Amino acid sequence: MTEERLLPHRTIASRTGPRALPRGGNRPARPPRLSVLALVSASLVAGTPAFAQTALEGQTSIPVEHVVELFTSQACSTCPPAGKVMDGIAGEAGVLPLTYHVDYWDYTGWRDTYGSPENTSRQRDYGASFNLSTLFTPQIVIDGREQFVGTKPQEIEQALNALRPIDAGGQALVRARIAGRNLKIYASLENTATQDAMPVLIVVTYDNHASTSVTSGENDGATLTTTHPVRDWRVLGAWSGEPMKVTLPISTLTAGAIGDNGCAVLIQSMGRDGSPGPILSAARIDLSGYR
Repeated sequence: MTEERLLPHRTIASRTGPRALPRGGNRPARPPRLSVLALVSASLVAGTPAFAQTALEGQTSIPVEHVVELFTSQACSTCPPAGKVMDGIAGEAGVLPLTYHVDYWDYTGWRDTYGSPENTSRQRDYGASFNLSTLFTPQIVIDGREQFVGTKPQEIEQALNALRPIDAGGQALVRARIAGRNLKIYASLENTATQDAMPVLIVVTYDNHASTSVTSGENDGATLTTTHPVRDWRVLGAWSGEPMKVTLPISTLTAGAIGDNGCAVLIQSMGRDGSPGPILSAARIDLSGYR
């Protein structure tokens, strides 16, 4: 452990490392994951109780130029500096930070309050895309195109300046708007499917900010802050050649939210083997006013 603490990031030797849950730390109850079919059809079922109306009627999503995904853990002693990097990124116009807490460091003595096997799975799939031999934290992925150690802000800033905005080509478009108690998503693409890759539509829900007092493990005694910690993400569907229109009840997107929150919709190229590729278009929308 001493040698690892000197590294700029933490690694695990294999993808099937210890996952035993420690005795320290309490995870808030996570709302059950709903199937895509349940999400899309929930607002159409007759006779169900009406959801509370939203105060955000008519609000539309904001286009995103770059998506910065951080893979981190509250149980990793070298991860807190990456959280500060994300705080800075959050203030940049057109940049969407998303923080995915993985669960494979839970064995060190603290169970990450936002950690999930789904987040770990997304990082593992990125690892396959980038031909990495191991998972590590903190890791940052920009637009699904480049990856860095999460504690190197200069390299990250250089990449943001060098990469073309994801909507610049005009071949992909995703937008969302609030209509009553629903979020209506529209996505369109032009000639982006290939034999090896298929674009998919993804929705990501997150809290705007989180502050966690860690009481055990490597960060015992620290209060860690997180920008846009991801609560849930899921693939809504694959591109079939026609524009995609999806309606989701807002209540399913805000379930389990702590304080102000929002969601992002992404079109991402996905390999036939499930490995994520470049993000082609993205938009974000604030759901904090929903009640």
